[in-house]
Amino acid sequence: MPPVVHTVNLQPVAGGGEVYTRFFSRALAAAGATVKLYVDRGNRFWDALAPGPVEVIGVSGARDLASRLPRRALLVTQGPLPAAFLREAAERHVLT
Repeated sequence: MPPVVHTVNLQPVAGGGEVYTRFFSRALAAAGATVKLYVDRGNRFWDALAPGPVEVIGVSGARDLASRLPRRALLVTQGPLPAAFLREAAERHVLT
């Protein structure tokens, strides 16, 4: 069974980091992973970045994100997140 990688980019604007997130997510998918990309629900720029074979999931902040992650998720962050979320995620998931 291919690994499921949960990537997170909640940045409010599009820039170089979002281009990197797109590239990284597509590379994971090309390597055989199932990739779920969590983005801020209000950011419409992800429609244009359309990361190909990646499932894009809109969330309303870190609390909403935390409620959607399965137990022991492989979680890759692609931008700043609240310290409290990161502490909890490090305890509950495989966090990078």
